[in-house]
Amino acid sequence: MPSTCCSRTSIASLAENERATTGVDPVSVTSIHTRLACLTIALLAASCERTAPPAPVAPSAPPSTSAVRRSDEALAKCRAKATAIAEADILRGAPRFTANRPYILGRARGEPVVFTAEPKATPSDQLDEVTVKLAARFAKSHPVARLRRLLPLLRGKPAEFRKLILRDGYVFATDPIEAFALVRVLRIAHLFEEESIWLQRAGAIAELKREQSGNRPARYVYVTGAHGYEAGAAAELLFADRFALTKRGLDAPLHRSLSKLTDELGADRVLIQRMTELGATAELRFGELTVTAVLEHRDAELRLGCINETAEQRAKLERHRESTAFVREARRRMRRAVDGFVRERLRFDRPVGEKTADRDGELRPAWRWAYRQGRRAFSVDDASYMVFDGKGRPAPPQVCVDLVLESYERAAGTWFAPLGQPRQRTKGTFDWNDYEIKNRRGVIALEKFATEHEQLFSVFKPELAKRVPFAQRRKFFDYLVANASLFRPGDVLAIRGIKNDGKIHQHAILLERTDPVTGMPFGLADQMKWPRRRSWEGIMAEAPRRSFYFRARPTDAVFRAIAGDAASAPTRAAKADELAEDGG
Repeated sequence: MPSTCCSRTSIASLAENERATTGVDPVSVTSIHTRLACLTIALLAASCERTAPPAPVAPSAPPSTSAVRRSDEALAKCRAKATAIAEADILRGAPRFTANRPYILGRARGEPVVFTAEPKATPSDQLDEVTVKLAARFAKSHPVARLRRLLPLLRGKPAEFRKLILRDGYVFATDPIEAFALVRVLRIAHLFEEESIWLQRAGAIAELKREQSGNRPARYVYVTGAHGYEAGAAAELLFADRFALTKRGLDAPLHRSLSKLTDELGADRVLIQRMTELGATAELRFGELTVTAVLEHRDAELRLGCINETAEQRAKLERHRESTAFVREARRRMRRAVDGFVRERLRFDRPVGEKTADRDGELRPAWRWAYRQGRRAFSVDDASYMVFDGKGRPAPPQVCVDLVLESYERAAGTWFAPLGQPRQRTKGTFDWNDYEIKNRRGVIALEKFATEHEQLFSVFKPELAKRVPFAQRRKFFDYLVANASLFRPGDVLAIRGIKNDGKIHQHAILLERTDPVTGMPFGLADQMKWPRRRSWEGIMAEAPRRSFYFRARPTDAVFRAIAGDAASAPTRAAKADELAEDGG
């Protein structure tokens, strides 16, 4: 059967050097970025055919005096804002978090925000005597062990426990291992017992309600859809989450989300140069195009205030945003596709009771037969499996490559029809089967297919000697930061190495997000047990001898097909003068 998947300078020292030489908090780890190459963009090839010489074209009229004046006025206003920020007191930020940023994002799943100030722990004089003694007793324990020992001792005192754990309401730490422990061990119900609480994640606020069912552990669920989840879905606890008992309690946040600048404006990188109460100055990178900008505080977000560049440079940015709008649309659709897989919790394609990867991939053919035959269930080895889930959604078993490739297809509208409709696989605007892919379920087969189909993928594979095992975590994350230009959202990433069974295994991962500050790939989606969004630590810790194996990047042709009509539809892009004055 076909095989299936189952500059070494430290960030901290560079950040400290930046503070010593400039006196500016390196919120964006700017010192790292000078070592990184700019992201490459594909060159468009133009074909030509022999035609009659074109008729002479009349020279275009020069811009009107009023247009030039408006442009000059817009630029002058933007430069005035930048000057005011340069003269204002700088916000300290969170330098210890900034120094460890890649190591934290690589271990603890959460949002890639920046901080205007470091969240503070609750002073000991505001904790009761028992809590202070317990905290001191386990202070030198490993962070994971410390939390696991504290939990049963403070189980009946969630208000006291959260005062000890949260910092100004944030799930926050400056140490990577402690950050990992917070999201690994804790659930929201460990910290709260109230019927209703509020969660702020990045720039979005959501109300959560407590839910208790029988003997199951209590959990908090979304009152309305938010953060990519439907109403009624269980809320996770992620790094940089902020909690409060009331919505007003989330006023005056200490963090700023950059998602409006990346997901909507389209910036690949946001390198903050100076952060003040008036706003921030930053360098925004769009592929190979770099511009300087003024950013404005909008509650818990940083948004574009204006582009501090000439009209010519702003017009170039406008053209770039217009020409790449289909990529942003395709990525949005792919995130929604992953949302669907995560909600549906499709089972991993391994028979019940099987402990090894030797039989991975056997369930899907049986599921497909049962689906087409109009059945509700199928059996393998006397174990029964459902064709649809409880909501009538198709439930095909997946291996890791399935999730990756089907994320593209489902984003393009290619997927199986639900219960009550004709049993067929609906074909959308993109389908990998159109390209005669012989084995679409194996990692090695995917690498071969991607290498042979340059119209669909560009492949990068590091030399064996340069591959860093995950066991060397700092070196592994330093490699990702130093080579950030190799990674973009939408890439397929593969890892390879020896697992505990002594065999070499491969695993495919979909890269959904890169850190806008360092460029490090951190937002990963994969299929192992069920579809999940995980950190590098979450995926690789079980077999730390594995390393980064290859990257397969879909070409623009793939993204255009996924975007469909949106690829050619006119988009609303800020005009040159608007980018100077107000890009919101």
